[in-house]
Amino acid sequence: DFYKDLDSNSTEEQPSSNNDLEWIVSSDKPVVLDKLSRLLPVRRPSMRILEIGCGVSALSRSLLERMVRHQEDGKSSHLSYEFVSTDVSLVCLEHNLARDAAFIAALPDAASLTYSELNVLKELPACQLHKYDAILDKGTCDTFLFRSKRTQKGSSAHVPLLKPLLNNVHRMLRSGCEAKYIIISPRSKLKSVR
Repeated sequence: DFYKDLDSNSTEEQPSSNNDLEWIVSSDKPVVLDKLSRLLPVRRPSMRILEIGCGVSALSRSLLERMVRHQEDGKSSHLSYEFVSTDVSLVCLEHNLARDAAFIAALPDAASLTYSELNVLKELPACQLHKYDAILDKGTCDTFLFRSKRTQKGSSAHVPLLKPLLNNVHRMLRSGCEAKYIIISPRSKLKSVR
């Protein structure tokens, strides 16, 4: 178990079976993480997952932790996981990197978590195109919907800020029908995304 390699003197909180670090998950029932892992493409032996607009969230860390644990328990057929959590805020990224440094260092060779600056509304660098099997969005789409609602009250079903977001998400997903854009939102329906 790779958690045993974490330094016991570290100020990092030690992961445990009752400690999922994401706010959308209750500490005793990590139902959301299990549902998310079931939504991910299953036919690829290795998986690249991008989280957009991570802020100070621990979603990628929590999901990766869960998936590695499932792999160790023989519940997963994936050979490797590459998670990239992105945001426009360097402050958030630095916070996450400091918080997760011990976790990242203790990951097995077949798993990685990196933090990187990315503005999903701007032109993408070529190295980001058609690269990811799944893109996780927990709050980015909601944020743009809220901003647009405040500035353009009900002017269109497809709000202006979503167009570059959705175009870039499409460009970052691997070609093929198995790649997925997963929006985690308290909203039951997002008319602008349909």
